[in-house]
Amino acid sequence: MILSEHPLTEQAEALIDSLQREVVLLEQKEQQMEGLRQAVVASDDAALESLMAAIARTDVEQSRLDMDLARRRAAVTEALAPGQPVMRLGQLAQALEGPQGRVVDELRGEVLQRVRRLRRRHLETAILLAECSRINRLLLDTLLGRGSSVETYDASGQRRGQMDGGLLNTER
Repeated sequence: MILSEHPLTEQAEALIDSLQREVVLLEQKEQQMEGLRQAVVASDDAALESLMAAIARTDVEQSRLDMDLARRRAAVTEALAPGQPVMRLGQLAQALEGPQGRVVDELRGEVLQRVRRLRRRHLETAILLAECSRINRLLLDTLLGRGSSVETYDASGQRRGQMDGGLLNTER
């Protein structure tokens, strides 16, 4: 098959377009993750709400882009090797000759690099949130006490039980 055929060129360009959108989306997700970390540290509830909504929208966009990318990979594979299983991006980059193959390979490398950075940011954010949760639990344990007994009162208002060392009385 001649690789300069018009349908293959269009399909390869569409694949390149999808990969470029993937790079942009991954960069956006990385910025959102950093913004989330900053909002948590600053205790900025408004920024947290805004970021959570933006992250939800980005996840929907990511799902659409994943499906689009899979369709485009299948179309290029079918044009290159009809009836064969869908090729991975590395295989497609090798099969496409000339500048299109190089661009697909470069974009593939950039996507992989951004995914690694996003995973690292995600892990850092998860660690930060886990530490915030741990500190909040410690504060609550200090304020409310760890024991299961609480201070209670009978119908006449007389104290019937004692709290196990908490700083706050949760009974009214």
